[in-house]
Amino acid sequence: MCLLSRNVNKLLLFSAFVGVICLGAVSEATTIVKKNLDDLLVEADGVVLATVDDVTSRVRDSRKGDIDTFVSLSNLQVLHGRYAAATLVLRLEGGEVEGVGLWLHGSPRFTPGERVLLFVRDNGKAIVPIVGWTQGVFRVATDAGTGAEGVFDHDGNRVFGVANGEILKERAHPSEAIIVDDPSDPRQRGAHAGTTDDGSPTSSPEVAEKAATQQAIPLVKFLGLLQQRLKAKGIQARTLTSVDPTGAALERTPQRDAPPPKQ
Repeated sequence: MCLLSRNVNKLLLFSAFVGVICLGAVSEATTIVKKNLDDLLVEADGVVLATVDDVTSRVRDSRKGDIDTFVSLSNLQVLHGRYAAATLVLRLEGGEVEGVGLWLHGSPRFTPGERVLLFVRDNGKAIVPIVGWTQGVFRVATDAGTGAEGVFDHDGNRVFGVANGEILKERAHPSEAIIVDDPSDPRQRGAHAGTTDDGSPTSSPEVAEKAATQQAIPLVKFLGLLQQRLKAKGIQARTLTSVDPTGAALERTPQRDAPPPKQ
């Protein structure tokens, strides 16, 4: 289903704040400003590793037909930020109720049971409370080649590492939205070259060549890179906010710094 026209104006007004632009007609793609790892870390209220427990859509305004989707997260590990509760509920605009859908083109999609790494921002206020929309969503899955937990992006591309703050990944599955200035997007021109943050040389052409055999970066290693960037940038923790899935007012939890991730 496509994005309804009444929400196109809402996105256009909001684009000044999040860098999201709907191009004219509702059938055209959403364009989103590219975020590197440093951007994700700096702009996020917090970073969480969690299991998607439930995904439920509800009608917010029956007169307008507005729909919200609530994503409930459990097995919560707060990697950065302040949050004390055992569960976290995110609210995203759009969804489907009784066969009637309102979808935001390029918005993240979630499936119950999956394990995700999320860069959360302005939950309960933003149209999509994830930094860079799908760019701030990573999925954790068992790598078929190694049997270890590997990191994949929202669209199922294997993440290989980090180079100078840039996330290196395969190009097999393009994002629904167009990511401006993203060399890993086949719809964009250009390439990065350099050295990964763990010291191994790489470049975008090399990533493309190795994509058929290279394994996804292990979760533990990726989390270590996150902590390195947080320390290098001196990024301060902020407070995460959860929402009530019944649509009631926002609720804030007591502030508590996130403990170091388990290695």
